[in-house]
Amino acid sequence: MRIIKTIFAAATLLLLSVLPGHAQTRLLPQFEIMTEDWSPYQFTRDGVLVGISTDIVVELLKAVGSKQDRKDIIMYPWARGYKTLQKRPNAALFLTTKTHERASQFKWVGPIFTNTTYLIAKKFRSIKINHSGEVKSFRIGAVIDDVSVEYLNELGVPREKLTLNRASEFILRMMAIDRIDLVIDNWDNFLANAKMTGINPDLYERVYVVRADEVGIAFNRAVPDWVISRLQKALDDLRAKGVIDDLFKKYGLVPESQR
Repeated sequence: MRIIKTIFAAATLLLLSVLPGHAQTRLLPQFEIMTEDWSPYQFTRDGVLVGISTDIVVELLKAVGSKQDRKDIIMYPWARGYKTLQKRPNAALFLTTKTHERASQFKWVGPIFTNTTYLIAKKFRSIKINHSGEVKSFRIGAVIDDVSVEYLNELGVPREKLTLNRASEFILRMMAIDRIDLVIDNWDNFLANAKMTGINPDLYERVYVVRADEVGIAFNRAVPDWVISRLQKALDDLRAKGVIDDLFKKYGLVPESQR
């Protein structure tokens, strides 16, 4: 009888270990958490990594009982972070655009918001783009390995028309001195970069909507599904409590739920 009870107890523990509720008692793995400089979503202020998405990730880690926090987030140039995400089993990268091609390459927690990508030009140039076929005739600046390069390739923009750099501020400076005609960017990031580089954003305008895609936190495929589910629930709870909206307001942006 004692043997039967022991076997029953062991079987019960094994069953509990695979139930979703029991996942709450498991310790999360130590992630290699990476981001890029993309203000106002993630950037450094007085040597501290801050921003809307950074603060969201910190709140997520806290909500799921992780021992990791803000100090464990590493800022890399986008290309390096993206390559690391593909290679390291516990890697996480935010914010990452969830394109059709990327959807199956990674596991996802999100969306954080829907990112609209624009082509931006100087107002005095009076550039008008009526359809996608006209885009390929302009000189365009983009960040190396960023999803915007994929968008431009889909639009048929030839390589010789592209100016690529790892920093979006450099590309903005190139347009300021008329070395390129357009930059491809999120409007809020463009405004933040203009402020940082001393460029008057009132002299620029959005001339074409390229794409609107969800952005979130991408994880290497090796991360267990129960970890993703736990983080996703925590994100959903933060959104329901209004925490996400409050963080957008904290950094001077209108929450997506109010647009």
